Amino acid sequence: MELLEITKELIEKLKKVNQPIDEEMIPFVDVLNRMKGISTSYSCAGHGLRWPMIHFKTDPGEESQESLKKITKAANYFNWLISVHCSNDCKKGFYYCLAPAAGYRIVSSSVPAHKPETEEIVNEVAEQMKELILHLKEFV
Repeated sequence: MELLEITKELIEKLKKVNQPIDEEMIPFVDVLNRMKGISTSYSCAGHGLRWPMIHFKTDPGEESQESLKKITKAANYFNWLISVHCSNDCKKGFYYCLAPAAGYRIVSSSVPAHKPETEEIVNEVAEQMKELILHLKEFV
């Protein structure tokens, strides 16, 4: 089988994978996908093992840049961090990851499960996420 055929077959298999969205992330995914020029590609609530995160991309154009400015402003206010990634062709847009920032005493993407304040920190992050979602809904 040629490489092109293998690639096409793999792409078709991946299209059939139906990964459910974590229930806690549905409002976040919904609000970002409603913003002009923004589309989500991955999200995870963390499940007590990691911090919540959501990946999204921007389309080329001014509308997506306006949406990104709003997301960035809200993320900064609620102490979340946006990291930027570029595909092979940056003219097609950029990819971003939105997650809690270091203000939550995060030293890695793993939740410090052995620390007694972990549950308190996880609850604080969840509340901040809810407030961030409510704030972003104003722009949709």
